[in-house]
Amino acid sequence: MRKERLIIICMLALFLLSACSPNNADALQPDSVYQNNISESVGTSDSAENLEKEIDNSYNMILPCEENVYGSGNDSGFYRIRKNSDGSRNILFTDYATAQEVILCSNPNCTHNVENCTSYIPATNGQIWVAATDENIFVIYSSWYGESKIEIADLDGTNRNVIYTFKSGCSPRPGLAASKESIVFLEEELSENDSATTQAQSLVEVNTSTGEQRVLYNNIIHSDGSTSVATESDFFLGIDASGFILKKIIAGDLPENQTHTVYRLPYGSQKLEKIISYNYGEMQTAPFHDGIAYLKDNNAEYEFGYIDSKTGETHIVCSDLKGITSPYSFSDIFIRRFLGDWAIFNVMQDMRIAENNDIELTYGCYAVNMITSEIKELKLSNHYNATYIPVEVYAQFDNRLLVAADVTESKNPDGGMNILKTSLGIISMEDYLSSVDKYTFIAMQQ
Repeated sequence: MRKERLIIICMLALFLLSACSPNNADALQPDSVYQNNISESVGTSDSAENLEKEIDNSYNMILPCEENVYGSGNDSGFYRIRKNSDGSRNILFTDYATAQEVILCSNPNCTHNVENCTSYIPATNGQIWVAATDENIFVIYSSWYGESKIEIADLDGTNRNVIYTFKSGCSPRPGLAASKESIVFLEEELSENDSATTQAQSLVEVNTSTGEQRVLYNNIIHSDGSTSVATESDFFLGIDASGFILKKIIAGDLPENQTHTVYRLPYGSQKLEKIISYNYGEMQTAPFHDGIAYLKDNNAEYEFGYIDSKTGETHIVCSDLKGITSPYSFSDIFIRRFLGDWAIFNVMQDMRIAENNDIELTYGCYAVNMITSEIKELKLSNHYNATYIPVEVYAQFDNRLLVAADVTESKNPDGGMNILKTSLGIISMEDYLSSVDKYTFIAMQQ
């Protein structure tokens, strides 16, 4: 029964995540723990001088808060995980300069299925992500039934070593930020005794050289056993110019009663600052460098703007996103990403029954300039899984993008789900925003 309840808690946590659109832990004691220390103010509580003394705030988000993560890139290339038929995995690297994808191993005689191969990851339960900076890559293992850990390696895959091991019952959540000295991620712990269940979610910083850790924020929730504690959950959404951005989602008895609250933890601060709170279906939010972008439903007039991270002021980019509408509901419009000054939206535009009785979906794509308020439709798309999907952006480097240039679908000879083959390509930002399909295709590993 206890095991079943923990499985239910995990499933509820995944449900809450889908509503949003990561040395030994036992051996190290946190330098400081902040439990539910929340301020209603928008301004920072620490002086700029103190912040610079306490922390190097040049963080980058290198792994997004998404369950399905394509991979991670730096200025030189893109890293992803390939899963093999036997459950093992290999780390692959796309070199932007040569437009080639290679297995992350320099040994020409290697079979890439042995543990001394720099690309090889043995079969294991759970999810595995790879994240890259300009100096290192990180391999993140997330599992409730196996070992959860974080490894660091050189960019060529060599010198891979464990820098953080999660204790039993703990696992990282999606989302990883990195500076030159440390990484930051959200850790979740689930535990149960005869009468109660405890869920603890902590924002943890780990020094990549020493393995030393400190807990930046800790949220502990208890249950008497009658209800699941996973009705409340935190997510590490990203960063803006002044701090780490977290979201708390509390599930209600109905979807429309689900509450979302966005907080900022300023770099070097000891207090969470409440930025905005809303019910599901009323608004969407997403962090970007200048603050927190939002999309708000004002009686079917969709207001788009952002809350400045330094001043707390609200800036309206468009009071009405005319043309960016769905015939179905506000929740079918998504803030997908930011590219330079542009915010990218995906919109479900059509749903119909195809001749083969599949439910055929069509998604459109739009770009909104955060400075000029210009709106343009982006028409590059792929068709698979009975869905027209806008060309997905994997990474941005210089003024170019790595994208899913083409996706082909074929029948599975074993009768399972259709087999998808994604061809990556490089496209200039200008061509992407102008809907010109001028790709440099990547020579990919099969």
